[in-house]
Amino acid sequence: MNKTAKGLLAALLIVFTAAVGAMIASAHAAVGTTNTEGKLETVLSRMSNNGLRITALSLADVYGSDWVAAAMICPGEDEKSIKDNYGVDPAQLHLKGTKVPDDVNYIVMANKEGGFTFEQFDRAEVDVCSTPVQGGFDTRQLVPFIKQENGGWAIAS
Repeated sequence: MNKTAKGLLAALLIVFTAAVGAMIASAHAAVGTTNTEGKLETVLSRMSNNGLRITALSLADVYGSDWVAAAMICPGEDEKSIKDNYGVDPAQLHLKGTKVPDDVNYIVMANKEGGFTFEQFDRAEVDVCSTPVQGGFDTRQLVPFIKQENGGWAIAS
């Protein structure tokens, strides 16, 4: 390969890398206040719009660095296990019945001061329980997501 071809190839690689970086950065951009989707759903939707089918996200990047720990609440968990395992009032989840329904899952996050926040997902849209995650985890850890055949996103194993 001559010097001109090598230079052209290097330039193309740089342009391609910059384009991919710009797509990822735009997918992580702030969302408007009139959006009815949750923050994670919005970020994943932007990933879809950019043609991405697999990604890894830090919940601290999505929700803010004030939220330092997270856990997944999955279908079938009852009010007692939610209170015992996560130390939160299950009434805040607005459960229909005494257990998390099969078509719903949650992310619960805690801050350093002991405050909690939740986000509920329709499992057809965002399935955070597709791969069992035991206990809590640091929100700075990357969580891998993959686009499913039904169009929703799920945690990749």
